Amino acid sequence: MGGLIGGAKFQDRSSNTIRWDSPEWGGLSVDLGYGRTKAAAVGNDQGWWQGGAAHYKVGPFLVSGAYELNRNTKETLSYEKPGTTDKKVSDSRIWDNNTYLASLQGWFDNGISFFTQYRWQDASVTSGIDTGRKEKQNALSSAIMYDIADWQFKLGYAKNEELHVNGKKLAGTDDDVISFQAMYYVDPTAVLYFRARDVRMGDNKVPVRGGQDVAYRRWKSDSFNEVSVGVEYVF
Repeated sequence: MGGLIGGAKFQDRSSNTIRWDSPEWGGLSVDLGYGRTKAAAVGNDQGWWQGGAAHYKVGPFLVSGAYELNRNTKETLSYEKPGTTDKKVSDSRIWDNNTYLASLQGWFDNGISFFTQYRWQDASVTSGIDTGRKEKQNALSSAIMYDIADWQFKLGYAKNEELHVNGKKLAGTDDDVISFQAMYYVDPTAVLYFRARDVRMGDNKVPVRGGQDVAYRRWKSDSFNEVSVGVEYVF
């Protein structure tokens, strides 16, 4: 779940990217990336991003920290301005975003493994409508897995906390999802799976300007429940 914060949140998948992954030095490794992105988030046009991560493995645990900067990301928005006709007004603004992440993973000989991570995000408008606007939104995700013979069972939870605009919390903008997955490995390249998830999405209405009542809606899917059965094969 990417969240509701303005600008480009983070680049889990991006074209036009240069990336370097280091070898492991006594349990320590680093990743560095730099890229140009188009449509980094729905409603955004173009921008630049760069980031890095450090990982340290000790025993069955992996501790990681990461930072990513997205800059000069353009957002085009349309909304109804009070005192005008019903025709929507179009405006734009430029965002800079910072994302920080801390995570812990573990793998044990009894077949149990887990991961947990917390993400801090902040964004600011550097030019255009509502210059100086600041937004913050944090998120967390965790999962526990159990492997036995050719089976893996996974239970996960993720949550976006409520969005803050210029220090004011927007009630009801948080999201969460709980999921369960059972997989059977037919061979190393093919799995059969059963998946179920309950997704609750909060409000997507945000103010056009931090101190005004005029609002518009950023993209967000509806809440839904899903159950699926299928097969995945890697070529």
